[in-house]
Amino acid sequence: MAVTAELQPEQGDPFSGQVTDLSMKELHFACDKEIPLGSRCQIDILLSGSKAPSPLLPIPPQIKINARITRQTATGMGVEFTALVGQQSFVFLQQLLRHQSPERERVEAEIQSSSWSHTKQEQHFESAFSSFSTTQTVIKRRQGRHLPSTDQR
Repeated sequence: MAVTAELQPEQGDPFSGQVTDLSMKELHFACDKEIPLGSRCQIDILLSGSKAPSPLLPIPPQIKINARITRQTATGMGVEFTALVGQQSFVFLQQLLRHQSPERERVEAEIQSSSWSHTKQEQHFESAFSSFSTTQTVIKRRQGRHLPSTDQR
């Protein structure tokens, strides 16, 4: 699997890379950058393959993830999810996993065993034309009830 994504570190400029391994709780982000372990970031997995909006889809479908860097690899970094931003991110993540994985039974077991709690969080947006606030669902990972990782990254 190789899906385009953009990583926005807590400190610094955003950059693009590839998601080369994905689960309900973490991913591997292939890139040539290095971010310190423990750093927080936001990752946008772009599902349409393009950031360009269209008349039918003014906002490209994407999975928005709040995360932290957990390991460095020769080809990028391991990233653990702390929250999925928006209900659509939660649904799209499950759909992407089901679509991309040849191990359907393992994916279904992981989806069923993952612990996520849904909360509402106010978001504030500003543009050149207006400023507004909205309440958005934020889905956070709870500790426990996770399948052990079987791969050695």
